[in-house]
Amino acid sequence: MPGLDRQKDGEHGHDLKLENREGLFICNGCKELGFGNCYKCPRVGFCNYVLHVGCISEGRTPLSNPLFKNCKFQFYQKNPLTVAPACRICALDIQGRMYHCSKRKYSLHPYCATLTYDHHPSRFRHENQTSQRDQIQFL
Repeated sequence: MPGLDRQKDGEHGHDLKLENREGLFICNGCKELGFGNCYKCPRVGFCNYVLHVGCISEGRTPLSNPLFKNCKFQFYQKNPLTVAPACRICALDIQGRMYHCSKRKYSLHPYCATLTYDHHPSRFRHENQTSQRDQIQFL
């Protein structure tokens, strides 16, 4: 298996390289906007495949999130449900890859699944974000 700077993805034939994008991108896995660290196909000009770090499919294990007690979220490359679910954190429809807890019927975007509660009921932050500007606020 490649190191952390290179990863494989089950739906893409080339190794993906870790890079920091200055601009926005659309993740080919979850179909959501992204910025910052991502895995991108190094075949510049030929392939524009890019994934959030959390959307890499190789080696996924069930995920626990402290916001959802008694839930074990399984990673899915494709929606296993008959309808497009809404993310339990951001409330937006999930268009691509997702985490789903079959016990509680909760679904999460891969990025949202890694958000942490920041000691205030309306604040969540991603584990690698530290500035106030980078925090996601829900009003």
